[in-house]
Amino acid sequence: MKRNHFADQPERPLNAAEPNGKQYWRSLDQLSETEEAKQFATREFQDGAAELTTELANPLTRRSFLSIMGASMALAGLTGCRRPVEKIIPYVNQPENITLGVAQQYATTITFGTSAYGLIVESHEGRPTKIEGNPLHPSSLGAASTFVQASLLNLYDPDRSRNVERRGSAQSSSEFTKFWQSLRSEFIQNGGEGLAVIVEPFSAPTESRLMNEFKAAYPKATIVAYESISDENIYEGMRLASGAAKATQPVYRFDKAKVILSLDHDFVQMDSESIKHARGFIDGRRVTSEAGEMNRLYVVESTYTLTGGMADHRLRMQSGQIAKFAMAVATELGLSGAAVPSGLSEKEIKWVKAIAKDLTSQRGAGLVVAGRRQPAEVHALTALINNFLGNTGTTMFNGLLDEAMISNRTALAELTTAMAGGRIKALFMLGGNPVYNAPSDLNFAEALKKVQHTVHLSTHRDETSRVAEWHLPVSTFLEHWGDAKSVDGTLSVVQPLIEPMFNDGASVNQHSVIEMLHLLTTGLESRGYELVRKTWQRILTSDFETKWRKLLHDGVFKDDFGLPANTVAFTTESPDSLRPAASGSGGDVTFGNPITGGGRGAKPRGRSGTDKKITEQSVAATETAKPAFSGSVASLAQSKVFSAAAADAKNLEVVFIASPNMNGGEFANNAWMQELPDSITKLTWDNAALISMRTASELGVKNEDVISIKVQGRELEMPVWVLPGHADFSITLALGYGRKDLGRVAKEAGFNVYPLRTLSAMGFTGGTTATKTGRTYKLATTQEHGSMEGRPLVREASFEEYKAHPDFVDELTTEHPPLKSLWDEPQYTAGNQWGMSIDLNACTGCNACAVACQSENNIAVIGKEQVGRGREMHWLRMDRYFEGDTEGKKPEELKLEEMMKFEDLVEMVHQPMACQHCENAPCEQVCPVAATVHDQEGLNTMIYNRCIGTKYCANNCPYKVRRFNFFNYTNDNDVWGGDIPEIVKMAQNPDVTVRSRGVMEKCTYCVQRIREGEQGAKLAGRDLRDGDVVSACQQTCPTGAIVFGNILDPNSKVSQLKKQNRTYAVLEELNVKPRTTYLAKLRNPNPELEPSASAGKNEAAH
Repeated sequence: MKRNHFADQPERPLNAAEPNGKQYWRSLDQLSETEEAKQFATREFQDGAAELTTELANPLTRRSFLSIMGASMALAGLTGCRRPVEKIIPYVNQPENITLGVAQQYATTITFGTSAYGLIVESHEGRPTKIEGNPLHPSSLGAASTFVQASLLNLYDPDRSRNVERRGSAQSSSEFTKFWQSLRSEFIQNGGEGLAVIVEPFSAPTESRLMNEFKAAYPKATIVAYESISDENIYEGMRLASGAAKATQPVYRFDKAKVILSLDHDFVQMDSESIKHARGFIDGRRVTSEAGEMNRLYVVESTYTLTGGMADHRLRMQSGQIAKFAMAVATELGLSGAAVPSGLSEKEIKWVKAIAKDLTSQRGAGLVVAGRRQPAEVHALTALINNFLGNTGTTMFNGLLDEAMISNRTALAELTTAMAGGRIKALFMLGGNPVYNAPSDLNFAEALKKVQHTVHLSTHRDETSRVAEWHLPVSTFLEHWGDAKSVDGTLSVVQPLIEPMFNDGASVNQHSVIEMLHLLTTGLESRGYELVRKTWQRILTSDFETKWRKLLHDGVFKDDFGLPANTVAFTTESPDSLRPAASGSGGDVTFGNPITGGGRGAKPRGRSGTDKKITEQSVAATETAKPAFSGSVASLAQSKVFSAAAADAKNLEVVFIASPNMNGGEFANNAWMQELPDSITKLTWDNAALISMRTASELGVKNEDVISIKVQGRELEMPVWVLPGHADFSITLALGYGRKDLGRVAKEAGFNVYPLRTLSAMGFTGGTTATKTGRTYKLATTQEHGSMEGRPLVREASFEEYKAHPDFVDELTTEHPPLKSLWDEPQYTAGNQWGMSIDLNACTGCNACAVACQSENNIAVIGKEQVGRGREMHWLRMDRYFEGDTEGKKPEELKLEEMMKFEDLVEMVHQPMACQHCENAPCEQVCPVAATVHDQEGLNTMIYNRCIGTKYCANNCPYKVRRFNFFNYTNDNDVWGGDIPEIVKMAQNPDVTVRSRGVMEKCTYCVQRIREGEQGAKLAGRDLRDGDVVSACQQTCPTGAIVFGNILDPNSKVSQLKKQNRTYAVLEELNVKPRTTYLAKLRNPNPELEPSASAGKNEAAH
């Protein structure tokens, strides 16, 4: 048992209340103070690191001897050589634009369905090694999501397909071309009758042009777009509301909204435009002083999401009941034709009245949004509510999906019927994986067998490829040419940074979708570069080469290029157009156009970040009148969607969600995403059936118990995970897992829930039964890892309380004896002194920073077993705390009403936690070999070749942020079954040392970027400027919650933030003087509703 830091203080319970009177906890086990939770929290080292019982029984063992004599054996490490001597071969003819050791940056674009994100990709000697957001692109704003960051590892996936195959036998690309040329003549003659194509949804000028050419060549062909996670309901709902002939899409301005109602919509993480929406939402909550303003967020949802965690008020409700709630809000607002729904509880009625009043008070500055799981009728209703409140044209705009193909599950069903009936002779599947993720009641795999010729284009030999006649490897966005059109009409280019990885030079084994479309239309092969240039020659009419080079340099199409007015058809009333311009000229355009000829120092890695002008991006290239909404609320009220919602809420439902780690399954073979702890459940390497405490009680189950779920005759068994705050009588299942034959990473990860998903129940379904099987399944979770003995860590208050008591942070500080040191402390008063500020009011907990850190710093993945033993290697840990008071009872002791009240008020807070770079670092004081020391700039540094692995530093770190290499994860890795494949090593950053076995590691404040910035400033003959050095976590953060810089510069942003009255240091009572500080979290509850868990509880501190 660890000793207390102050002798006169009793041992602090794990679930002790904070100074503000609140009770924060990581898990129900910690709240109950189970023996397992206590042991995990109080152990000195990770499992297996400090258990000397076995070794001491035989004192002559090598392990016990070296453990005891660690300091004495320090010199033994001096003779160790961790890296073998290898010969290298220099360039004979050095490529143009490449300086060895200096990174280049290129602009490109990644697409997810019809959404596009502009990127800046770093390349070392032709190897893409890091992905960042493009500050010029309105959908990325210089930031990147977890999916965007992790897409780099998809490029270097060793399980990607390398050869063209026909029925499992390797073929050449030319053989496939001959096959299609012989088949094509028949379809040319009959107009394409019997020919079908399935594509993934897209919004791109070149692909749109080629698709139109394909339609012209084969007018009778069937073309279907499908993806398992789509915004189809949103588009159809907007069409119903607007009365448009074509599906339309909403464009939201969260930064303009003062009151927001979110209905089952996780817009800060899993929305198609989550980066832009999270930035806009947080811009409305950036409080710099007590005189500021905050927006207010109401969330109604079934399972806890990151949006729900940010809510000022959150109502847990079955997804199937949310339509009823939306209609009740419309009725209370006074929309003509709205019907009063039945079955609302007294509490729900109170919510409806308070929300309606708040929205009415902010006419033109409110916003109502619904998630993609909700039916189209709910989206139509929310659009009509926004229009009624005057929000159309201010916080919501209506845009046409021009040059786009959107997902259409009904068309997929019709095609499947035609396939099963033998009416389709040849089917080309250009991407996607319908055998895995199509609605299960379509029996797509069986229908596929009835088609004479089937071709599948994909990155892996996946579930669909194994059934298809032909399998063609597809290149990734980092290997091919293309373009994209974002939700607001912005055009951007996709340019490759590397040749297709598995082309052998003699033949082309990998194709892009646009190259395949051209081949299907003409029978001829063509390079993607030529196809894209042809499209843009029609857009960039005059002075094409100059504009083309600028396009490749910027990555984003600019208004000053002279875009023809009819090219981007986006019908909306546009907000201000404030697209920042970029300087610089192009270079070699035949393969890619670098942004910089040098490394990061040549172009500051800083972005405008939270600059207001960045969030004021253009949402259109043309301006038209405000769209009119002609939909009828009365007709919507007659829909069965709203009548079904009025049914008994105690009927068990299943809710299908896109996994925050796997999405729909595209990242299942990505080791970074599999090992990334889920932001809310903290599960890794698995999915589970998420249920509430009450549902668990009704089923008689606890965490890791396996249940049998039956939906409309379909059955699945999987473990449960009890999630506080989850809706009762609802089971949440994450899609994208259970891909046994995809690759080495995915084969043992999770459960495939697609078999439960049907055409009529893509988002959620009732008619569900669940029973306990009596078996258990081990899950790996990190929710209790890194526990800090229940010490107070989070500072939180309501906005009203902050205005009344601006110094509430100081009042909540733990009382402690005078802070004195045993020795004279060094004074860091000269040069650059680095520090960080993290705003808990802006942090959504999205984990993008953790993936960016892993990519930047070559952090190893270790596998499920090692994670379960507490050995995960992430330098940046996203701590998630629940807040809720059981009034002294353990959760299992609560009665039904007490349990429901407790879960109703559970709130959530996220806190990024990495090395705090303490000026008085306790880790340095115990290291016997000075492997961790301070440098002159205030960094707590690691000298890897000194470290002998005593792990004393980890034991003495109060923040628990040090990571130990128990194995040489490069050569002995459970994930890969041995050595890490050489192709995976290509993703590693050459500026960061790869650590070996027996070495401790932790956050370095991206010291390699600091040195790069200093060198760049020196070459420029100037001092470092604020923004020259940006840490990886800061650069990727979608909301700008993390700010890094020189704390001695009074004008730096980090210095300004540290002066705010919300600033506090975690565990400052230990006198470790951390360089990282936090800004306390604020909530803005409505006084007319019941006090939320954050309101009215801080009075104890005054």
